[in-house]
Amino acid sequence: METSELKNKGITGIAWNFVGKIATHVVTFVVSIFLARLLSRDDFGLVAMAMVFISVSQIFMDFGLTMALVQKKNPTEIQINTIFYINLILAIILTLLLVAFSGLIGNFYQNDEVGSIVRVVAFLFILYAANGVQRAMMSKQLKIKQLTFSNLSGALVQGVLGVWLAFSGYGAWSLVYSNIAGAVVTSLVLWMQSSWRPKLLFRLSEIRDLFGFGYKMFLVRLLDTVYVKLDELIIGKMFNSDTLGSYNRAKSFNHMIASYTSDSLSGVFFPVISHLQDDIEQVKRVVVKSLETVVFLVFGVTGLLYLDAESLIVLLFGEKWMVSV
Repeated sequence: METSELKNKGITGIAWNFVGKIATHVVTFVVSIFLARLLSRDDFGLVAMAMVFISVSQIFMDFGLTMALVQKKNPTEIQINTIFYINLILAIILTLLLVAFSGLIGNFYQNDEVGSIVRVVAFLFILYAANGVQRAMMSKQLKIKQLTFSNLSGALVQGVLGVWLAFSGYGAWSLVYSNIAGAVVTSLVLWMQSSWRPKLLFRLSEIRDLFGFGYKMFLVRLLDTVYVKLDELIIGKMFNSDTLGSYNRAKSFNHMIASYTSDSLSGVFFPVISHLQDDIEQVKRVVVKSLETVVFLVFGVTGLLYLDAESLIVLLFGEKWMVSV
């Protein structure tokens, strides 16, 4: 891909990603207001307890091979198919393991409902594996418009269904069922928009060179996920689901605000850099510029949130979430 073409695609991708992320976050934000008023802090806490184990387990689903697929300049059809089947096999194994150990997870928190939630949410792994390669290839080709449409479609379905289930009295399960429904819709839309289809090709020796990059991404994601989720694991264990729900609401609100500014840029920079990997100086310039832009925007927005958190949370979510301030 020529530098000028890559630049144009990168700018277009950032524009589409920005519009898509803003639209998706607006949907998520509006839905979160309704859900916060319809559900209790305990409901959010129960789901957060289960998602700690789901998030950490998900890191082991592909060992960074999907990211390596984006990074590699010209992956072969055998490599793409091999990674697809590895993802699928690992997803099935992780699903079965979490279903088998869900009772122990419930015992860990001394809450049987958490174990039940884990048994259901574990099937998300198979959905993630089913669209991982399609997502990677579309990202590599900078088809950000298609990715944006699939993500927004899933968010709309998840949001509408979640509010309806919460209003109907499903409690914590409204978050569980809507999450799965959103993932199903996202996967279906990705498959409809992607021209790639799996073939009966599988050869482990063909992806040996991808492990050199993949295992590094795996370690980075593992450290990051453990760091991000360790506090929720400790709070859920030492206190209760109500306390974790309050903490999780504050943490999610902060993360959502930060994501408004950073996601539209970070979602495009990696595939752009993958095309520039032979020009180290150019890669350095892009990375530094991206970090400067993201940090400037995120620090500014989160600074405003810090100064006026109380009025925002009470206005949006209600008095019962005061402790989240």
